[in-house]
Amino acid sequence: MMGAMNTKARARFAIAVLGGLWLAALAADRWVRPQPGLEIAEVRAGELVRSTVGTLPLEPSLVEVEQRLGDGFEIRYSGWIRIQHAGVYHASIEADRASTVRLDVRRQPFVGANAGDPYPIQAFREFQPGLHSFELRIQHGGSRRATGSARPAVPELRVTWSKGIALAQPVPADAVFPPETSPWQFRLSAWLRMSLVFCSVAIAFAVLALVGGSAIARALGIRLAAVAVGLLVSIGLAEGGLRLLGIEQREYVPGTIWLTYEYPKPNTTTQYVGYLPYLVKEFDVPVHINSRGWRDREFDYAKPPGVYRIVVVGDSYVEGKEVLLEHTFHKRLEARLNEELAHPGLRFEVVALARGGISTDMELRVIQERATRYAPDLVVLAFYAGNDVRGNLPSLESDYNRWANEIYGAKVVPARIACTDALTWSKSSRLNNVLTARLCDLYIAHLHEFRDDLDAEDMISPDGAVFRQPYDTRWREAWRVTGDLIRKSQRASEEMGASFLMLMIHSSQLAGVAGGALASDEQQFDIDKPFEILHGICSDAKIDCLDLRPPLERFAAETGLPYCWRHDAHWNENGHRVTADALFERLSASFSSP
Repeated sequence: MMGAMNTKARARFAIAVLGGLWLAALAADRWVRPQPGLEIAEVRAGELVRSTVGTLPLEPSLVEVEQRLGDGFEIRYSGWIRIQHAGVYHASIEADRASTVRLDVRRQPFVGANAGDPYPIQAFREFQPGLHSFELRIQHGGSRRATGSARPAVPELRVTWSKGIALAQPVPADAVFPPETSPWQFRLSAWLRMSLVFCSVAIAFAVLALVGGSAIARALGIRLAAVAVGLLVSIGLAEGGLRLLGIEQREYVPGTIWLTYEYPKPNTTTQYVGYLPYLVKEFDVPVHINSRGWRDREFDYAKPPGVYRIVVVGDSYVEGKEVLLEHTFHKRLEARLNEELAHPGLRFEVVALARGGISTDMELRVIQERATRYAPDLVVLAFYAGNDVRGNLPSLESDYNRWANEIYGAKVVPARIACTDALTWSKSSRLNNVLTARLCDLYIAHLHEFRDDLDAEDMISPDGAVFRQPYDTRWREAWRVTGDLIRKSQRASEEMGASFLMLMIHSSQLAGVAGGALASDEQQFDIDKPFEILHGICSDAKIDCLDLRPPLERFAAETGLPYCWRHDAHWNENGHRVTADALFERLSASFSSP
């Protein structure tokens, strides 16, 4: 029968069927879709007096609650808060004393209470997408007014949240739902809304075929349909290809991690995911801190007989929290020395004393106060030109902190968060995940072109000034101080009977700083200048030094593999392996096997 129908008859039939499906999907969505609101229960002496559903701001208001509170009276607000994007949220509930709040009772509960002064109840924790239980109880406050501790009148019970470092915002009314709400309602509603979209598109094509009596109109309809089908097939093939290639879902570094390194307490283990907020999470490494506060295995201060002990002092590149401990360059070096050069009268220990973010001034103190306790035979000072020079002069360090807070923290990070949230429409789609990461990187790289309160210079880290020529007065002073600190580190090592070696760190992080600096055409930049100065300092003081640029760049050229993480920019396992091998080649000439 269908074969006998002409084009317009088939179009009418399709419009009727699709229109019926569209109406059915619309009705089903309205029936299934959860309605926002919180259940408000008024309880007196344990008996339910009234139960209603209210929205945010919470109803009744705090003033109304205070007027109605009496002996044995309680108001309970309960339901779900729906989180759509993973992240660390700071929740604040402005309630009165004698109140309690519970979040996520069925998972990892947070329970807060106001038993004394009426300060907001606050929760600070990471939430995954989904429904999270919420309950706020306000009990009879007793004689709080008589004691003079009543809070000022507040027009409403405020429930606010913030993600990462963004400013606190009221929780939107459409993010809270009554207790009877079920997660399947959201999933089914999403499928129904998607069906509405597909039905609408199909109806449009059918209408075009119905009204398009000419051959040109029909051809246009066919071509549009072909484009739509081709687009859907292409998306499906891309998604399937990414899954077949084993591309994993990309997670993001939490927004509360903000250009800082946390220093865990001794004898603790934490998971390290990076230090730059909302970049793609490239690793998740268990980091154990030993009893003396360092990321290394336990070493006695007393050096055993027959042991050649090397102490490596440095910052995050030595700490190496981006890889497992056994994959750090100092542990690889220790293993290779003992494998190839040790004999019954000689073995090697390599001790790492490192903290992320410290500079040469602090590293000198580590050598003087900590390294000396280990009676080292060799002290290796790891120097990173990307921030060590700046960190050695307080005024430059202050400039960097101001940029990190007022530019990067206040503008760049929120922009990355907003971009990521806006482009993420499916948590399970590999294609969406990959495109979101790449597009957000591109957007942030050109953020100054979209915002009037930023210019190209703002997007360059102040650390880029280490390449700017000629140096201004403060940078000349910073280099003078740096040279003095390096020479003092050498003398402190020799005074304890140890040799001294300076390790010049190189990484894509440093190359990125240089690249950002070179992007500006206002000044002259010389990416080799810091290394020339360091070689000069070492030459004048007769300090043995190892420049890691040649071996790392040679490895990248020969293998085509990266030696740093793409986003975090610290060394990956390749970078640590190349560094260990370079150190081994330098040290092995001093020892011979029996």
